[in-house]
Amino acid sequence: MSIDIEFTKMHGLGNDFIVVEERALDGLDGLEPGALARRICHRQTGVGADGLLLVAGPDADHAVGMRVLNPDGSESSMCGNGIRCVARYVHDRAILRRPVLAVRARAGLMTVAVERDGDTVTGLRIDMGLPRFDAAGIPVRAGADPAALLVGGNGSSEPPLRFHAIGLGVPHAVTFVDSLDDALVRGAGPRVERDPLFPEGINVNFVQPLARDRLRVRSWERGAGATLACASGACAAAVVACLRGLTGPRVTVELELGELTVERDADGRVFMTGPAETVCTGRFHVR
Repeated sequence: MSIDIEFTKMHGLGNDFIVVEERALDGLDGLEPGALARRICHRQTGVGADGLLLVAGPDADHAVGMRVLNPDGSESSMCGNGIRCVARYVHDRAILRRPVLAVRARAGLMTVAVERDGDTVTGLRIDMGLPRFDAAGIPVRAGADPAALLVGGNGSSEPPLRFHAIGLGVPHAVTFVDSLDDALVRGAGPRVERDPLFPEGINVNFVQPLARDRLRVRSWERGAGATLACASGACAAAVVACLRGLTGPRVTVELELGELTVERDADGRVFMTGPAETVCTGRFHVR
């Protein structure tokens, strides 16, 4: 059986996704979402994206569902840029048009405030919730100190890096560097992602402090590799930088194609604000 799937390609600061409504998959007998993600996200033979977002609902509680499939077919519990894209998708199509939207991911229910200037959406502000700092909640290997992890060395040709691990919907490892370059991200990123310290793998964030209110971040995402933006990684970097006294509770995070604003309130909750844009729509043929 063959079927054409309607899709929308979107991005949050270059972190790009294929958005598909789950009901469009009803005719795909035997094709699992992970297999579809591997095909549709392929840069050469598919549409090309950092992930597939499946949208469902809204449900009886007026929340839309979101599943995040990485390009390797694995599933993630949440995605900050992806949530902004889903919120913008359901808002623009009047599937759920409210000043504050609710998006339900595997990591839990998240609220998204739609910021507007008249009829123009200027940004989306996500309540990312409370970060986790305990080894089991991130997770990192039992007995390890999440605030002081040393990855690498032990005979490796690569120098060891010190990381602070944090859970923010998905696991993150944060390290601070004097300067950022592509070779560092692509060289150390996959090595750290697969380190035995992290039983479920980990997103790896390299952070260059620029000022008390500004950071530059590059990320290697588990299941996706180097991406132009990782919103939850930006949030993790901002939280750890604040805890270490490098910044205050509100920072601008520079990514390769733009900026996010990250705030931590008095209770420790993390809020992230940034854009989401539609690139194109189309039909993907599956057989």
